[in-house]
Amino acid sequence: MLAYDKWLHGVVSFMLTVTVLAVAQFFLPWWVAIACVLVVGLCKELHDIKTTGFDWMDIVADCVGIVIAVCLWILV
Repeated sequence: MLAYDKWLHGVVSFMLTVTVLAVAQFFLPWWVAIACVLVVGLCKELHDIKTTGFDWMDIVADCVGIVIAVCLWILV
């Protein structure tokens, strides 16, 4: 179950990053799009403090998803 959670964080961050980059490319710098996705991940972890607790590895998984999305975005 633990690995599934990290996988899910990475996949959601990847998809959210690609979506935000696609929409924001016309009116925002790329780093603002990435910052927005990071804020979403941090807010999710802050919400988790009430239930499962804050997990830095979830943030790392979010960052991995973001990095993969940005690398693919640059290549395409």
